[in-house]
Amino acid sequence: MGKCLHCNAHLAVSLDGEPISRATIEHIVPRSAGGTDALENLGLACARCNQGKGSRHDANFHRDARVRELVERLLQKRRDRWRDAGDPDSE
Repeated sequence: MGKCLHCNAHLAVSLDGEPISRATIEHIVPRSAGGTDALENLGLACARCNQGKGSRHDANFHRDARVRELVERLLQKRRDRWRDAGDPDSE
């Protein structure tokens, strides 16, 4: 069980790590904007949010302070969830 990075909807993932139903693998920084498949750039997103985001970032996205702030917030959520995974008291 996981949550969408964007809307916090609950998402199901099978034991082998494959997303079930609405779950998709999200590139926080899209590959089209230089993002990689590194784990720190990946997260779960519901299909609706992932498709809605698409590869919206253009070639100058690093210059847009709002986009940089959003990307940093998503990366921080990812880091927080990694820490929570080892905490038996976390959801």
